[in-house]
Parts: sequence; C-alpha cells; structure tokens
Amino acid sequence: MVCGQLCKFYLRKLVLRRYCIVLLAVFFICSIVLLRHSLSDVEEGSLAKGGRLRTTPVTSASRRSTKSRVLPTTVRSELSVISEVTTPIPDPQGVEQVQVDVAGKEVKVTFEEGTFPNLFHLPECQFSSRPPNSKTDIKMVDLMDQLPFDNINGGVWKQGFDITYSEQDFQSDPLQVFVVPHSHNDPGWLVTYEEYYNKQTRNIFNNIVKSLSQDKNRKFIYAEISFLHLWWQEQQEPQKQLFKELLSDGQLEIVTGGWVMNDEANTHYYAMLDQLIEGHWWMKEHLPGVKPRSGWAIDPFGHTPTMAYLLKGLGLENMLIQRVHYNIKKKLAKDTNLEFMWRQEWDQDGSTDMLCHMMPFYSYDIPHTCGPDPKVCCQFDFKRLPSLKLKVSCPWRTPPQEITSSNVAERSKLLLDQYKKKAQLFRTNVLLVPLGDDFRYDVASEVDAQYSYYKTIMDHVNSRPSYHTQMHFGTLSDYFDALRKSKGVSGSESVPDFPSLSGDFYTYSDRDDHYWSGYYTTRPFYKRFDRVMETRLRSADILYSMTVAAGVAPPTSIYNKLVVARRNLGLFQHHDGITGTAKDRVVIDYGRKVLDALRAAEEVMGVSARALLSGDEAADVTLNFNELRASHNSLPKLNLLQVDQSRSVMVYNSLAVNRIDLVRLRVNTVLLSVVNGNGEAIPCQINPVWSQDKSVYESGQFELVFPSVLSGVALETYQVVPSKTTHCTLAEIHLAHMPTTMVTHQKKMVDHFGVSFHQTDNKNPQVVSMVTDTLNAEFSGKNGLLQKITVGKVSVSMDTDFVMYGTTTGRDRSGAYLFLPDGHATSVVNNHNYPFRVVTGPLVKEMHCFIHKDIYHTVTMETIPGAASSSLHITNEVDISQEINKEVAMRFKTNIENKNGIFHTDLNGFHMVQRRTQAKLPLQGNFYPLPSLAQLEDDSVRMSLHTGQPLGVASLQQGWLEVMLDRRLMQDDNRGLSQGIKDNMNTRSTFRLLVEPFATNKPNTKDLSYPSPLSHSTSMMLAHPLQVFSLGHTSSAVNKMKTSLQLLQPLPCDMHLVTLRTHHHGNTQEVAAVLHRKGVACHLAPPTYCKLTNGQVNLQQMFGNNVLRIEKTSFSALYTYGTEQRTANIKPMEMETFLLHFK
Repeated sequence: MVCGQLCKFYLRKLVLRRYCIVLLAVFFICSIVLLRHSLSDVEEGSLAKGGRLRTTPVTSASRRSTKSRVLPTTVRSELSVISEVTTPIPDPQGVEQVQVDVAGKEVKVTFEEGTFPNLFHLPECQFSSRPPNSKTDIKMVDLMDQLPFDNINGGVWKQGFDITYSEQDFQSDPLQVFVVPHSHNDPGWLVTYEEYYNKQTRNIFNNIVKSLSQDKNRKFIYAEISFLHLWWQEQQEPQKQLFKELLSDGQLEIVTGGWVMNDEANTHYYAMLDQLIEGHWWMKEHLPGVKPRSGWAIDPFGHTPTMAYLLKGLGLENMLIQRVHYNIKKKLAKDTNLEFMWRQEWDQDGSTDMLCHMMPFYSYDIPHTCGPDPKVCCQFDFKRLPSLKLKVSCPWRTPPQEITSSNVAERSKLLLDQYKKKAQLFRTNVLLVPLGDDFRYDVASEVDAQYSYYKTIMDHVNSRPSYHTQMHFGTLSDYFDALRKSKGVSGSESVPDFPSLSGDFYTYSDRDDHYWSGYYTTRPFYKRFDRVMETRLRSADILYSMTVAAGVAPPTSIYNKLVVARRNLGLFQHHDGITGTAKDRVVIDYGRKVLDALRAAEEVMGVSARALLSGDEAADVTLNFNELRASHNSLPKLNLLQVDQSRSVMVYNSLAVNRIDLVRLRVNTVLLSVVNGNGEAIPCQINPVWSQDKSVYESGQFELVFPSVLSGVALETYQVVPSKTTHCTLAEIHLAHMPTTMVTHQKKMVDHFGVSFHQTDNKNPQVVSMVTDTLNAEFSGKNGLLQKITVGKVSVSMDTDFVMYGTTTGRDRSGAYLFLPDGHATSVVNNHNYPFRVVTGPLVKEMHCFIHKDIYHTVTMETIPGAASSSLHITNEVDISQEINKEVAMRFKTNIENKNGIFHTDLNGFHMVQRRTQAKLPLQGNFYPLPSLAQLEDDSVRMSLHTGQPLGVASLQQGWLEVMLDRRLMQDDNRGLSQGIKDNMNTRSTFRLLVEPFATNKPNTKDLSYPSPLSHSTSMMLAHPLQVFSLGHTSSAVNKMKTSLQLLQPLPCDMHLVTLRTHHHGNTQEVAAVLHRKGVACHLAPPTYCKLTNGQVNLQQMFGNNVLRIEKTSFSALYTYGTEQRTANIKPMEMETFLLHFK
C-alpha cells in the first residue's frame, strides 16, 4: 500500500540526513499509519453493486489505536521535514499529552477523553481568542445593520440632505480652503496604457511642469508612477532637475507613489504591496529623498482596510478615499464622521490607526467636489468654458463663466456658499476641494483657465475679511498638515475628537439599487491568470535574491527581466485591470503583458536555480518550465516529457515552511520509475490524459504523479527513468452515465487502465465514496456532485449545485461593473443524470463531472501525509461563450446552521471580516469580494472555501455558500465602458474545500474569525503550488549539479515570507525580506501542532553567514528604523520588512 511505501521512502531520506534516533521514531509513526491505512483505505478500483466505491469504515476502536505519542524535540524537528504538521490527532480518545514547541520551550498540553486539547494559554491562541476592540467608535459590520438603506431624495444633493450654516460659524475660526489640482490617469481603460500616455499623459506632465514653474503659488498632486516612468525616460537632465525642484519646493506632490492606483477588492495583499514597492523603489532611484506622505484613492470601486494598513506600514501619514455606498456617506456626513482614524479590527490599542478622509459626494470630478450642488460646482470647472471649445459641457445646462473684475464678487460668493456648506460635514474649518478629473490638464488652455480664474477668485476672497475665508492652492499633504495643526497634533499622531472606525466599504453602490458586485467576477480568466502570475513572480524574486545571497547572481539582463515582470504585474493591479472593466482590446493588451511577465519570471527562476545548483559548472544546462501557456487567452498545458532516456526534473518550493505535495508531469510512456537524488525509487501513479473536451483519452500521453518532500525554500531533483516494466501504479477508471460514443472512444484505455462502466438506478441512486486517512467524501450517483464530507465524528451534508442568473429587462442592466439580476438563480443541474467518471489510485482519486454543456467539474482527493489530504481540490472549467446575458455560480447548500446570515470572507488574503446577509438589501447587495477565502460556520463545524482566483461570493440563505464563476453580458451598464462583456472563453477556476470541527471550548470572538494553521497551510498550497522544471542537459553537465538544496532555514508555521525582493541601487544590491505573522485559530480540530515561536525569527540564522547587515525598515524600505536587527519579533497579524546586505 502507498502509505507503507511513503513511510519507507521518508525513513530512508531521514536516515541519510540525521541520526539513528530518528529511525526508531519514524518506524513507530509508520506502524501507526500503516495500521490506520489497513483499516480505512479505499480498496482501489473495486466497485460494489450500483457503482459505489467499496470502503471499509473506520471504527472507534480502530481510531483508538492511532493515539499520538510524545516525541523528543529532535525527532519532531525531523518529522517536520515530512509535513508541516508535527503531531496530528484525528479523533482523540482517553487522556493524552502532547508537547508543543513554543519559543524553544516544550509545553505539555493535556486533554480528557472526548475533548480537544486546550491550547488557549499559548500566546498565539490568546491573540486569536480576543474579542474585537470594544473601544472602536464605528464598526462597519454594525453600521450596516443599523442603516435603513433607503433612497430618499435629498434635494440638490440628491443622495444626501439639505445643508445650512451660519456666518457666525466662521467668525472666530475662519475657513481655510485648500484647492488641490489633480489629474487621474488610468494606465489602461478605454485605450491602452501606452496610448493614454502618447495621447494625453505626456502632455499633462509637460503642461504642469511648465505651469508650476511659472507661478510659485500653483500646486499639483500626481499618483501613478507607471506613467511618470514613461515621461522620465524621455526627459533631458534640465527638465528632470526642474521636476525635482518642484517636488522639493512643495509645489508638486506625489501621492501614494504606487505603480498604479490599485483595485482594492480583487487584489491580493502581496500584489498590492509589490506594486507599491515598485513605485517607491523607482522614486528612490530617480527622485532620492522624495517619500510619499499621503494616500490618494479616488477611483477604486470600494475600499479595504488592508490599504490603510499597507500605507501606514509604508510610512504614510494620511489617506483619502472616494467610492463608498451613498447611504454610508450620508450617515457619516450627518454625524460629521467623514474623517476618521481607520483601525484594523484586531488592533487593541490604536497602533494601526490611519487618518482617513472620505470624500462626501457622488464623484471625484469637479461638479461633485466643491459642495453639495453639482449644478453650481460645474460652473467652476473652467475646462467646460464654451469659449475653450474642448467638447465638454455642464449637463445641468448652466456653463461656467470667465472670471473678470465685474463678476468676481458674485462668482466668489456663489462658490463660497458651496464651500461653507461642505464644511458643515466635517469637524474642522479646514476644507479640502479637489480640482480635477480623468486625464485633466492635458490641454494648455485648460491649465491656464483653471489656475488663472481660481487665482482671481482667491485674490478677491483673501482680500476681504468679511468672507472669513482664506483660499489657497495646495497639495494633499498641505491640507492634512493644516488639519492636524488645527487639532494641535502633527506627523502621524491620532487626531483628537476624530472617531475610530474598523471594517471595510463593500459592496459599493453609487445610486439606486446599482451595486458594483459584478466586477468581482468579470473576466475571471484573467483574474485566474493574475494569481498564477503572482506566484511566479514571488517565486522568481525569492530565487533570484538567494543567488545574491550566495554570491552567484546572474547577469544584469536577468535582473532586468525581473523588473519587467514586476511592472507588468503591477500594471494589471490597476482598478480597470484585474477588475476586468476595460475595453476588449485593452484587456488583450493587459493579457499579453502578463504573459510576457510570466515568461520572464519563469526564465529568471530557471537561470537562478541553475546558478544555485551548479554555479558556472553547468552553463549548458537549461531548465524548462513544466507548464506551457501558448497565448494570453489559452489555458496552460503540461509539456510532454519524452522518457526515452533518464530525464531530470527539478521541483522548487517557494514557501518558507516545509511541505509535502504532489508533482504532476505529462509523459509519453508508462514504462518508467521515479527516483530521488539518492537513487531511491519513490511511489508514483499513472493517470490517463484527457482530450481538450475532456471526453476522450489522449493516446500516447499519460499523467505521472509522485510525492515530493521539501524543506522551506528548497530545490529537489528527481529522475524519471525508463524501464521495461512500469514501477508506478496504474489508475483505475470507472464510468457512469456515459453516452455510447464516449464509452466507445474510451475503450482505448483498456490497454493501460482498468475501465468499468455502470448505470445508476434513477429511483435508488447509489452514493460514491472516496476516503483518505483524514476525511470521507460522498458523491451523488446521479451526477457525481459532492453530497457530504465527514471529518472524524462530524459530517457536513452539502447539495452541490450550479446555478445561472439572468439580468433585468429594464433600462439598467448587468454589465462589466454592475450585477442586476432578474431574480433568484435557476439550477442547471435540476437533479438530472449527468455523465461522470472516477479515477482512483494510491496517491490521488478524482471525480470528473460533465455538468450541463458549459461546465466540467473535478474534485480531487490526495492521499499523502500533510495538509493536502485534509481538503478537497475542486477545479471547474466553464465556457459560457454561447450564453446570452447569463451569470453562472457554484452553490453549496449545507446543513451548517450559521445564525443571522453571518459568514466570513477575507480582505485581500490578509485578514478575515464578518459579513451579514441583509434582507433589506437587494440580492446583488449581498455579494462580496472573495480574494482567497470564505468561511461558513456554526457552533460545531467550520467549512472553508479557499479560492485560487478572486470572484464574488454570497451566503443567501442559512447554510448556503455560493461563488460566481463567470458572466456574459450583452450590454453596457452605463458606467463609461460603453460595451458589454462578450469575450468569454474556456475558463478554469480552482478551490480547496476544508471542513474542520470545532473544539468544545470554542471562544466567542464575534466579529473576528482567524483561519486555523491547517487552513493557512491549505491556502498557501493553493496559492503557491510547486514550481516544476525539466532539465535539458548532457549527462556530464547534470552530474555537476546538486540534487538537493535548502536555501533558507524554515519559518514557524504562522509566519509567511511574503517576498524576498532584490533592488539594484547603483553598484549595490539590497534584498528586502517581508515577513507576515498570521493570526491563527487554535479551537479547530483535528488540531494541528507545528513549530510556533511567539513571533521570534532569527534572521541571521535564517539567511546564513553571508549576511553583512540587517536593517528594519518601512514596508518599501524608504525609511530605516534600526540597524543590526538580527532577530525579528513580530506580533500576530503584523508585517515587517528587513533590508539585508550581503557580503
């Protein structure tokens, strides 16, 4: 049996590495595992009557024989090489003790029969068991409960209310108005990034630099470094120097400083941070000494506290947001809470507080920024002057007027009235008035008009004390500095009298029932592509940085490819990139850029791995990535490995924790064996390869599956060796409800695979079961869809369904941004029979379902030690290119009794937030972003759905969890794109479904819901699969290469290496290591014990003796906080960056 083979293999591996004491311990563990296996393993390939896979149930007596034992520390550390779990206890019976390594000390934990161990006294568990900060003034999850979500006409401020004021409000405290000119530049939307630059953005830079240099009183703010990079490349030194002087003098301010203004719903915090670092490092290189102080996010479609956390960690002091649900804006405005200290939900002492300004009105354009009446404000957007003939006018049919000496008094009073009304919504008499819009100031006549006419008004107002107002052009930080000064504070201090607020601002609605929940799923093919590119870039960055650490860095040309990959991925994080809300041809341009980045990252990995494994001794060795993506809009395929001679395969684990995972290769024969670097044969399985439509076996091609055991950040080499007989187990295939034509085609498999066929009795369908040591999954005999998962003594029943939504028939319909369904979804399954097949073997078992004409659904169960075997791997391939105005979702209807509509989703893969399904909201208002994880739980069990791509998610009824998969829409939704979404293609989405019982002593944390260590491991394995290369070489060259290489000391299991990022700065190379300590839940079972160190990481030990100096810095390393930081002490949920200098 496979478990015995695996144990023998791991045993040999460990013996070669360590001491004889390990031998005894591993034999002991193997004996237990073999006993469990003999009691609970599926009888491979067997079918009972009715098509059920025959299993032997695990009895309570058999479970009692699997008690874990206390092992010496040295043994536990060796076993951690096998798996990230040290001591799993599936179903404890009787009194037991377990030792857990905490900060180098062994802690004995005792639990009684029928209970799970109480670890809550450990620091990690105490943190996750704390309730949210009760001192936070505004909690968005509670505010959502309180708001009526009505839509009352507020008059000139349609979504607000009538505002009045008294001149006495300003007599003792005059109004300070900061008019802040800006231009919002999308690096891709209606036209491409380069086209926008050539048509408009180049002119904006030229016009602004010229205008500001002519008048010291003029000011301007700018955000997107991607465009500044293009302009900078074209400039001569005098122009560059002038730009620097404008920054130094405070006339020009760079806000946020990211490569783009990123989306905040679909993005992962890794990519958000990476594009921010790229922008800041560009500034460090080209604008030394310039450091952003304020964040500016006027166009992302909703806002996340993750952004506030990142900006604060980058060293910024303030931030501004705009797109928030109109009812929330109205409530905060009434309570003068539009400026607040944005606090992370886990924060107990306000240390994460970030001063945030929320713009109060509908949009960031000039008609909606001077005050509540857009008809008046539009008259002060001087680009709309009829005399300029710039083809933009005021929709309220009252155009601007040129400001002259004869009308300046009247025009000033009209404008001041709006300013003073707007000021009533805030707690100080310091007022921010943005002056700009998309791609503004691209025409010289507009630049002159805006600055000169506002200057005329300012001179008039400032010279008349009776107005009790002072007006100035300003930057964003000018405004925040004056605001803080008015409250008696400076720098990044919390502002007294400003409320604290926790939570996020999803789902955004700009009017009526128009919820922007559609873009969570729009163009999911590219959303999946984004996540694939993220792990490629992260893997390449880490591997390249390790060559720097080892002193074998590849040539500069390879580093330049890495920079291209970073910037292309960063570009796609733009709020019209990953969101899928750009024109068709712009999406193609994004896709091609991401593909270029993917290939560049793969090349960097291959060259870096070769340098680390061989130095210069195997220069003729090429490492070819195992996966091929032929174009930007095609699904990846595994390269065919011709095993006509011994072939070397290199496997790379980019995670900084130990893991065991499966390697999948495509080979041309079954006559082979797999051996490790020590020449030892390891278990393997051969599966069929299916044709493009998944219905026919691909003759002459096979899938080879074998386990790989890797330390954190390590390389391992394996040999696929031809032989006269197969040394791998051939999978068995079972077919159900297959059409005759499919059965005929699949008879070709008889040569290699056992194939059985059965029809299920429709009146009495038989359940198909698949079992591992940790879980039992049951599937419908009618269609193969998942029906139940059992873990230990806890079962979750689930009716898996695929459903479709239509769109409304009125004037407003679903489009790229909006989700406007025509009612509840309808099932495409409808309890019908659908063809399915079961592929079984000792390493993997798979259920393949042909649901409807559009959906190919696969559930995979892995039978290897570690986290992989504790969850089900779900893959969907969906093609709705022939549908009309349809949106498809995968829905799980479970027996989980989640109360009050509560479920949890993640924010950017960084932390969890509570959601409450609201009956007062329309269906589309109850969908939320799903960047990486959704949780549904009651008092006894938690179900976690991990996703490999961002999508939309909802829990519309108790026990339900559904995730959108794709949407095809034939019309525009009137948000500026002017097209539907009709470029659908065959799209793959991946998930892992994890069920975990709760311990009886589950803490009541109310709003917070931390994943367990097992859930974190599951998420990491899904997001960062093993990177696999085949080696093209001569036998003499490969013999000079190391077969195994551990690059870093592994991290504790609650610590994540976010990135290891090299920066070429002049003649020096700096490496930034970003570490994130995750919050972990300790009250889930089966409990997983792994090495925890209470946040302590020995950086010197982790990176080796080549480290010359370690500095603690801001996230992007623009600020240095201390030198000689040899040990990191990171609190739960916190992230820190360390700048490494190597010898």
